[in-house]
Amino acid sequence: MFEKYDQSTIVYPSLMDSSGRLGIPDCFSLFMDIAAPHAALLGCGTEDLAKRDLFWLTVRSKIKIIRRPYLMENIVVSTWPEAPEETRNLRDYSITQDGKPLVLGKTLWAVLNIKTHRLHRVAELYPEGFEAIPDLAVPEPFTQFDKQFQGEDFGSYTVRSTDIDFGGHMNNIAYIRAIAGLFPAKEWQDMELTDAVGKYPHELSGGMAQRVTIARGLIYDAPVLLMDEPFKGLDLPLQERLVKYFIKYWQKNKKTCLFVTHSILDALLVADRVIVLKQGEQGAEIAYDRTIDLPREGRALGEANVDAIRSEIHDLLVSL
Repeated sequence: MFEKYDQSTIVYPSLMDSSGRLGIPDCFSLFMDIAAPHAALLGCGTEDLAKRDLFWLTVRSKIKIIRRPYLMENIVVSTWPEAPEETRNLRDYSITQDGKPLVLGKTLWAVLNIKTHRLHRVAELYPEGFEAIPDLAVPEPFTQFDKQFQGEDFGSYTVRSTDIDFGGHMNNIAYIRAIAGLFPAKEWQDMELTDAVGKYPHELSGGMAQRVTIARGLIYDAPVLLMDEPFKGLDLPLQERLVKYFIKYWQKNKKTCLFVTHSILDALLVADRVIVLKQGEQGAEIAYDRTIDLPREGRALGEANVDAIRSEIHDLLVSL
């Protein structure tokens, strides 16, 4: 019985992204490509199901990246299904090298009747005597979303004819590529975030998480951008680079940006107008309001006009 299926391969150029490593969508492609022949060996492959008007459908996917292998590295891709439930089945995956895990994943599958569009019992598709192995590549459960969940619009994508699979649905790999394509490579590089690709939020350092937040704000197409202490906690060289990038980005689209900051220098480097608030009898009151008409190219710590305004605002804050 073929409870587990292994296949040795190489990271070919067609699987590589701009970093020279196995692309994230391509990890899912390898998973899908190895699941298909394994299902066929078990007698429940695409051709077997098509005879019964049935089709495997990916419902959810989860991936954990430890290290993405580089171009032409030898890897082993493995897959094995967990014990089937009534109308769904979990399948595990791993990409390893010399026995060491590089990428781990799992998918949640269902079987759909193409004619009736009803779910079909999964357990009866496996051969008699099939016993699932107990190993779990990713033991963490899938994220459960509340039925009332409402997320913000982050981007749009036009479904192409090449995205549609045999079952008439958008292919699960097409979803991954569509999401990955919402992040322009140039912006990712300018924000120094190439090392963040494929990481979960809890795996990011404080500074990297902050840069991801800034990048999301810049990519999101909104008429007004609100930024609360965007450069706080970053080391000075990185802060200066990101400020320059932000100004370069802003000059392209001239969006209205509202900064909230305790850094006088941050305000002077990016702002057209600086407002200082103070506590009044009935809430916040404006204590200072000045238009900054200095050329942005010449704004820097040590420049006479910048230092003069900085001292002016500093003295005001001390007196409040």
